[in-house]
Amino acid sequence: MSKLSVSNSALGSTRPTRRARRWLLRGPISIALLALGYAACGPAASSNKCMYEGWMGQCQLKGLIKVREMESFPRAFAVFEVTYEPLDTESPLSPPASRFQVMAPADNEAQLMAHYQQYATTACRIDPTSDEACKEGKLQVQVPAFTPTQVAPDAPQVAGCKQLEARGQASPDFQAGQVIEVEFTFDANSGTPSADAAAKAQQLASLIKSKPGWECIAITGFITFGENLSLAETRARAIKKLLLEQGVDAARFVTFAASIGTAAAEDRVARPEERRVKLKVLIEKQ
Repeated sequence: MSKLSVSNSALGSTRPTRRARRWLLRGPISIALLALGYAACGPAASSNKCMYEGWMGQCQLKGLIKVREMESFPRAFAVFEVTYEPLDTESPLSPPASRFQVMAPADNEAQLMAHYQQYATTACRIDPTSDEACKEGKLQVQVPAFTPTQVAPDAPQVAGCKQLEARGQASPDFQAGQVIEVEFTFDANSGTPSADAAAKAQQLASLIKSKPGWECIAITGFITFGENLSLAETRARAIKKLLLEQGVDAARFVTFAASIGTAAAEDRVARPEERRVKLKVLIEKQ
């Protein structure tokens, strides 16, 4: 019986050829490059694409709200939150409303609001240079920066007792000026005015209202020997409160506390008449 023989050319050799070995060696590298190409061009890249990229259009002013005040001597500042929203809110490709804060001197609040009302509708876009702004849908609104010196009116004239500060008179000259012939008395160690104080305050308020030239009036509290100095200020403020309740402008008053002089030892006694409040016109204009 003849033997059946099968050649390598028919079934293929179990040993790879030289060309096959070269392909197998390069195979893993080729597969790796293909995977990297897919990562760069496939779903991973498209998922990071910003949906608002290149957006531009028109926006409208939706809100202008004062959120807080800040003291920065010698001026106070007001902080406003400004809100702009795209006009085309129906499109899914339109970004949401954006809010940002602006600050201006408190004296210029009205001018700041008028400035933004001029741009109730204005051009806007997504910042093309910021990936973060694009992802968050943060708008760039074409509104010129508010400059107070350009829109603010002339500074108002200083009136009332603020004129003392403007003149640098922290301690005014009490020798000058007109004494108002009305006094308020107090009981020992008390900051509560006497029973007739309300009626006196009503009459005094009428007099002050009839004298618009009395721009600044000092209300000075006094104590007698043996009383706490803080009680002098308490008494002055109590009388000021009575006058304000009668409708007199608070800007016309300034309160002071008078300290006890250095009297001789034998003169250091408590005197009821020293427990009082006196008033004096510090600034009078004809």
